[in-house]
Amino acid sequence: MNVLKVNAASKTTKSSVAAYNVVVTSKYVMATGKCTCSLYTDYKYHTRVFKNYDPSSHKWGVLAYEVGSGKNNPEGMWYSTVTDMDFCLVHGKSHDNRGKYLIPYNGTINGKKVVNGYFV
Repeated sequence: MNVLKVNAASKTTKSSVAAYNVVVTSKYVMATGKCTCSLYTDYKYHTRVFKNYDPSSHKWGVLAYEVGSGKNNPEGMWYSTVTDMDFCLVHGKSHDNRGKYLIPYNGTINGKKVVNGYFV
């Protein structure tokens, strides 16, 4: 399996609130980040894993991580390289009114069990 580890800190400033532990594989995407869709109001870091599947294009392996700038999503987000639709790192909710969600991953990563996108 091809694993791409993204060093988010190199794409942001010192005072960044960007995600870390960002991993993109052909099967899943994972990051420790802050909610950008307002479903969580605690603004703390949460680790979440989603299938690398784009619900807007119905294609596998096309999600990538991107950090915005200024007030435009400095926390980072998942986005589709096909449709350019972007999603919250924590909930997988699309950043528009279409109501699309990424699919939580279930499986094992580095010997640790993941259920509904959370390590248990």
